Amino acid sequence: MKFCLNYEIGVIRSTTDMKKLIISALLATVLCAGSINNIVSAEEPLKISVGTAKASYGEKFSLDIRLNDIPADGFAACEMAIGYPEDLVEITSVKRGSISDTGAEKVELAINPKISSNASSYSCFNSNIVDGQICVTWNTGLANTDFWIKNSGVFFTVEGIVKAENSETIDFTVEPIFRETYPYSKVRNEKIIFGYRDTSFSSVKEYFYDFTTEDGTLEIEQKRTLAGDANLDNNISIFDLLLTVRAVTKTADLSEVRTLNADVVSDGIVDVKDLMRIAKYIAGVENSLD
Repeated sequence: MKFCLNYEIGVIRSTTDMKKLIISALLATVLCAGSINNIVSAEEPLKISVGTAKASYGEKFSLDIRLNDIPADGFAACEMAIGYPEDLVEITSVKRGSISDTGAEKVELAINPKISSNASSYSCFNSNIVDGQICVTWNTGLANTDFWIKNSGVFFTVEGIVKAENSETIDFTVEPIFRETYPYSKVRNEKIIFGYRDTSFSSVKEYFYDFTTEDGTLEIEQKRTLAGDANLDNNISIFDLLLTVRAVTKTADLSEVRTLNADVVSDGIVDVKDLMRIAKYIAGVENSLD
């Protein structure tokens, strides 16, 4: 019989503002993250891959995190993170994918209705966004492998908004959750876990799947967001004119998107001609800067 323990599952899952340490404490305790010694080697290692996307400043984007080549028995618990530069993008949501909906929640609640104070929000899938990481765990206490994750597909989807003001490539990397291996250990976790516990032996054995990773990218290709809006506040005012003056007089460097917005005559440079057009618009002499 294969089994993955699930200590204090109700407490962990009913907390919406989980800290990085708490979100992985369950997996660290259950699967002994600090001492992995049983690696399951399938014909093909489980593959974790992050998708790609393109967007510009202020635009929304989404990236799918997929799992492929999951071993036949599936896994009962996992913990992983996606790292990203939080100064360049804002993550707005993390949505569970179809393969994480195995029906385990319904069965667990039927076995023990008190496992959560809010049955409608009870989930085997949990996420936390903190310190440039999207931390994700999935786990079930059910021994029946029918309710483990087995199918290839989208594990979860990350959605966000671009904050970067210059064209560049942003990496989204598969990595361990940055935390201690257990509370107050002062030892940094270095494990990504996909596995289960088997209690059919005289002593409990823990198994961890081998895996490969493929990082994702977000290509930032800047374009004008609003002609004349040099300070990126979605409004055209005297403050945009003042910033454009500073750019023309070389007392301020504009980012790529700010330059595109300030270049209202569309000749590739920000100069006096742009100043005059923005000033005329603010004074009501011109009706449009497009």
